[in-house]
Order: sequence, then structure tokens, then C-alpha cells
Amino acid sequence: MALRLATDDDWHAMFGIPAPGRWFGMVEANDWMIEGLGAIYLGTDDKWWMTFQRAPGVRKVKTAHAGAMKLLAAAREQGLEIHAIAHPEIRGAEMWLKRLGFAPELKHGEVDIWLTR
Repeated sequence: MALRLATDDDWHAMFGIPAPGRWFGMVEANDWMIEGLGAIYLGTDDKWWMTFQRAPGVRKVKTAHAGAMKLLAAAREQGLEIHAIAHPEIRGAEMWLKRLGFAPELKHGEVDIWLTR
């Protein structure tokens, strides 16, 4: 499988909600399912956020990392500052954000908000 640009239909299939008004992303899918989707979207707080989701049982860490690097490169080209939250139930999520070039910027309650450096 190869990464391809994600569509609004991909977003809806992966997250079960309509796609945001402004976003771009990458997806890996086979003939019968989306294995993972990574996206950068404009949130209701007027900040750009990065999100990733894999289908249950799908690992493909290297593919997720490659997709994240492509998305962040596209964001840099557009001059976007990207925010992220490390999922507390995913072991290594904070380490992954660090490897992608994020640093913790502020706390929102119990959650750290990360920002691209």
C-alpha cells in the first residue's frame, strides 16, 4: 500500500463525523478498509491541529511516521504552526511527538498541548 491524499469521505469513514471545513491529510487503505489516516485541520479555536488514527489491529508505525513527516513538511511550506495532544492511552505517544519536532507548550487541565518547534 502507498500513502495517498485523504478525502472528506476518508475522514468520515475513519472518525464517523463530517470532515472539518479546512484540512488536509494522508491515508493508507487497502481494497476493503482504511488502515490509517493522518490529518492537519483548522480547529474551532482557530489553531491548526494534527491528528492520527489507525484501524484496530493495524500497527504500521513506519508508515504513520512517514505520513506525519509529509504532513508537517506541507504545514511548514504553508507557514502553519501545528498543535497536538499525546493520546494518554498510547504508550510512547509523547516520545513520538518529540521525534516529529513537537515540544510541550502549555497545560490545559491535565493535558499537555504540544506545538511544532
